[in-house]
Amino acid sequence: MQTVLAESLGMERGTPKEDTGIEGLSAIEYKEKMATAHVRQLKKEQADIERRKAELEQEKAAREKEVAELEKQRKEKQKALTIIAKKEEQHIQEVQLIKKQNDDRLFSFQSKYEALTKEYRALEKSSGDRIERLENEKADLMARIQAMLDLLMDALKEAVRVVIEFSRSVFKEFTKRHRETLAEYLDTVNGEFSGQK
Repeated sequence: MQTVLAESLGMERGTPKEDTGIEGLSAIEYKEKMATAHVRQLKKEQADIERRKAELEQEKAAREKEVAELEKQRKEKQKALTIIAKKEEQHIQEVQLIKKQNDDRLFSFQSKYEALTKEYRALEKSSGDRIERLENEKADLMARIQAMLDLLMDALKEAVRVVIEFSRSVFKEFTKRHRETLAEYLDTVNGEFSGQK
């Protein structure tokens, strides 16, 4: 009957058990066999899933470790950036302080320089006035000394003349040699006084 049905429907009929030597299964046995095969397939799939799950767990653990390492590096970088920012702020403050100190020093030096310049000019002016006054005093003093020397020269000439007259009266004969010696002396004295003028 199965053969007739298969032929009428255009289906291919399986190989009869007489040809294969395989005993056919009842519906329950077939269902059990199929269920067993299905269970085996499910166990195999479950083993694959468990294996894949283990791989994913390992991969997840590795990723978590990488994430933890990256987070640690990020925190370290953040900490370093914070330190750098603080150091940079300190550096800026130090630079501003040094600049202010230098500006203050420069202003102080400029003020001192201007004060010294004014003082130098005042000293220069007073020194110039003082030098001029001293030059005038020197010229005046030299003129007085010259006048005194001139007076002394006149007094000396008069004294020599008096000595000569006295000598003539005491010594009737005043030798020529005595006169020449006195003349030389007077010339020498007169030359010394003339050189001091």
